[in-house]
Amino acid sequence: TLFPYTTLFRSPQRREEHEGTLRTPMKRMIFLTAWAVLAGQVLLAGPEKWTIDEIMNLKQIESPAISPDGRHVLYLLSGSAAAENRRYSDLHVVTAEGRATYRLTQDGALKTSPQWAPDSTRIAYLAADRRGKNQVWVTPVTGGKPAQSMANEHGVVAFLWSPDGSRLLYAASEPKSSEQLAREKEWGVVISPEEEWSARAGLWLLELKSKKQRRVAAGILLPESP
Repeated sequence: TLFPYTTLFRSPQRREEHEGTLRTPMKRMIFLTAWAVLAGQVLLAGPEKWTIDEIMNLKQIESPAISPDGRHVLYLLSGSAAAENRRYSDLHVVTAEGRATYRLTQDGALKTSPQWAPDSTRIAYLAADRRGKNQVWVTPVTGGKPAQSMANEHGVVAFLWSPDGSRLLYAASEPKSSEQLAREKEWGVVISPEEEWSARAGLWLLELKSKKQRRVAAGILLPESP
């Protein structure tokens, strides 16, 4: 979530509906069934005894989420490229009954924070651009090339769909303060609890169709952990 600013997009009624998404017996059953199928596929693919290399190469299912219409479950399938010293992940969707699985991305980039659009037709996630800065990317569930939604100079740290799916509310890192830059120029980058600088972000509202955006808040103190 985007700290207390999620209330910009969620009324009390919508917050209650969101928090109770998996409370109905049917949706809970759908989610658990799809999750069991996914976990079973990974476990059955593995050997009876594990070596260090096999453990390092083991793929992991991360960030499962049921679609708002209850028909699909998205998940990230992540792994490690030991030779390149990096992690990667790709986005997959499985039908709620577990009969069919679709791979939506194939670029091998590291992805995080996948979220369904309210109408269940698109999925947004965070991934780095060519400069190594995280941006929000959106891909249709029916397949197609993911589209980069913005090109924020300092990188996106979190985002949220609007209820109608036409906008994104996102938090982007802010540049270092003049005081911090002056300190680093004089002493260099000092790694010490006493020299720790609090990370801050600006809050932006993006119109997906027109690509117009505006900053709605600045200097938000980011939490130390997600």
